[in-house]
Formats: sequence, C-alpha cells, structure tokens
Amino acid sequence: MRLGPLSASHPPPLKRQADEPKKRITARDEQLADLTEFKALAISRLVAQHDEIERLRTQIAVVGNVRALPAAGLGTSPHP
Repeated sequence: MRLGPLSASHPPPLKRQADEPKKRITARDEQLADLTEFKALAISRLVAQHDEIERLRTQIAVVGNVRALPAAGLGTSPHP
C-alpha cells in the first residue's frame, strides 16, 4: 500500500513543530523592536525635559526676575 503525498494544507508534523518556534521568535523580535523604539522615544523626551529644566534654571539665575510668592495661610485654598 502506497500513501500519497501530503497536501500543502496539512504539512508534516515535524514541519508544524518547526514553524511554532519560528513564529514565537518572529513575535519576540517584533516586540523587542517596539520596546526599543519606545525606549528611544522615552530617553529623547527625558533629555528634552532635562534641557528645558537647565535652560529655565539658567534663565532664573541670569535674569533674576523671579519672585517668591507669599506663603498661603491656613484655610485659604482657592477651591471651595
């Protein structure tokens, strides 16, 4: 008795077993790329915030036109 070739819709069991790790690796690589992009964006934003803070500190030191506000008294909240 001779068996016919397996159809393309039913790959051999070893082929199916080999495809699963490849799919997981591909998904992992995509997730890693997304996380790397997110990290780069987060670092870029932190650097921009740091630069802005440093610029404002320098501006305060040079111009000196920043005044301290009087301390609020107890029970003088702007909100009822």
